[in-house]
Amino acid sequence: MSKQKRKNVTEVVTTESSKLNTQLPENQHVQPILNSFTTVGIVIFLFTATFLCYAQALNHTFLEWDDQTYVTINDMVLSPSLSNFQKCFTRSVALNYHPITMLSLMLNTLFFGKAAFSFIFTNIVFHSLNVVLVFFTTQKLSKNQIIPSVFVALIFGLHPLRVESVVWISERKDVLYVFFSLLGLFFYLKNLIADSTKNTFLVILFFVMACLSKGQAVVLPILFVLVDFWSDPNFNILQSIKSKIPLFIIALIFGFISLNIQSGSDFFGLIRPNIEGYVAIDIDNFSLFEQIKIGTHGFIFYLQKFFIPTDLSSLYPFIKNPDGNALPVYSYGLVLMPLILGLTFWFKDKAKPLFFGILFYLISTILVLQFLSVGVAVAADRYSYLAHIGISFAFVFGIKQLLEKFKITNLIFYVILVGFLLSNIWLTITYTKYWANTATLFTRRIEIQPNDGRAHEIRGLYYQRNNETEKALEDLQFAMNNGANNPDVFLRLSDIYATKNQKQEQNTVLTKGIGVLPQNAQLYYARATLNYPSQSSIADFEKVMEILPEKTNEIKGLLGVCYANNGNLQKGIATILESIASKEGKNVANYLNLAVCYRQLNDKTLADKAAQQALILDPNNQQAKQMLAE
Repeated sequence: MSKQKRKNVTEVVTTESSKLNTQLPENQHVQPILNSFTTVGIVIFLFTATFLCYAQALNHTFLEWDDQTYVTINDMVLSPSLSNFQKCFTRSVALNYHPITMLSLMLNTLFFGKAAFSFIFTNIVFHSLNVVLVFFTTQKLSKNQIIPSVFVALIFGLHPLRVESVVWISERKDVLYVFFSLLGLFFYLKNLIADSTKNTFLVILFFVMACLSKGQAVVLPILFVLVDFWSDPNFNILQSIKSKIPLFIIALIFGFISLNIQSGSDFFGLIRPNIEGYVAIDIDNFSLFEQIKIGTHGFIFYLQKFFIPTDLSSLYPFIKNPDGNALPVYSYGLVLMPLILGLTFWFKDKAKPLFFGILFYLISTILVLQFLSVGVAVAADRYSYLAHIGISFAFVFGIKQLLEKFKITNLIFYVILVGFLLSNIWLTITYTKYWANTATLFTRRIEIQPNDGRAHEIRGLYYQRNNETEKALEDLQFAMNNGANNPDVFLRLSDIYATKNQKQEQNTVLTKGIGVLPQNAQLYYARATLNYPSQSSIADFEKVMEILPEKTNEIKGLLGVCYANNGNLQKGIATILESIASKEGKNVANYLNLAVCYRQLNDKTLADKAAQQALILDPNNQQAKQMLAE
């Protein structure tokens, strides 16, 4: 980085540092009051307590909810190589560009194998390290208030809303981007005390690493501005922002990449999407007013769940009344969010820890509050991962400031925090159990949202793959009747009915699926083969060729048999010959079907010739031998 740019980033840091050193009393300087033995003890305690709280998850399995996309069917992760290493930086996964996250998953496979254990273990380790980093950053922010800093770290780390980010393998991006964000914040705080080129470089490095782990990290420069406000009694916002222009430029670049990828594009051909034609950002899902209501609701939601973390679920979908209007609960945020922020700003000088914590929370969540619709959820526990550091800070130091103001004994402070912490630990351990496998997770979700068709769909597909047919049938029927638009729902239901020899039900399910997904070739093909070689199959096979022209030569062989069996023998033979003329159509089935057609025309010579071609491809084919023997 050039000298000029480095100066811009550190300019205010140097200024703030000098102001702190000259204006604060000597006993309030940030000084290392912990000896190395005590520091190591605290680090071991925080890491161990956190790891043990989530240790039961080490027995969990992969979930059939994004874990396939990220690991179990992802060749980049399952086959570590130099080529796949490069792909980490040129491919998006699940409409996210996070190459460092994908690289970390690849390294899991390279060093520890493909079992779920190693992936979950690594997630827990990163989260435990994050708890330690929260302690160190809080210690610096609070000028070495050790015990409150320990409580902030533990309340953040052992909260039940962390479960999703920690034990769900697909959320490696959460623990990783916060790990790098906290390292960046830590070295930024160090720079406030002792400006150095090394610290400046590390701030920039860890910020870029955080952005390469998850796009949500782009808010970090704004958090640095907030830290300036916290640290400098003569804070100047314009000077603070100006000094971070290089960081804001980096943030804008990564922000643009994220928006581009999530809208289904490929960033000028540089980053290939792994799911063609899918869009995560969809501003047409909701009206503008609904989006505002959902955004303000999210702000209140994560606050409420911090203090009352009950009825947790893997997803919180947007729920409407039968009349199509949003539930009243989504309107509360329109009043409460401005009220909370207004009071926070009003008392920013008298209750500075509260102001800092609430602003930290707002900045960290602003991109995921669904003011811009992303996906089908109005909220998700994982979105609060970084943000709840701010709320934990506000909670601990807010209570401390309040008790000190009224000269209440510290015992009350410890009782409140220990009680809150212990209740959260119990809830965290309890909630972690629900993430053991796909069935337990989505059974929990159905308990909270019994009419969630998507939850029934995922659980039903899981049951079907694990041969729990009756459970699968019940769930998939519910999903089909409640807005399912995944072709697998209809296809797997058809498979279940096939095992029961219920052809009519198969046909009904596939027809309903085609009504929902009129351009899905799999559904037409399944219905065509179900009714093969009847007249109705002809239209379905023709539709498959229309949707997937590249499959035309394969389909023509089957289509020819349909023509032949429905009174148009010559057209059937011509269509099969068209298929055979292609590389894809030169197969045993086509030659045997052609032989049958020639036999119906009483042309034994051509029939035998077709049967001989089948034998060349499959010398042991008994049907061809029988034809030639007759």
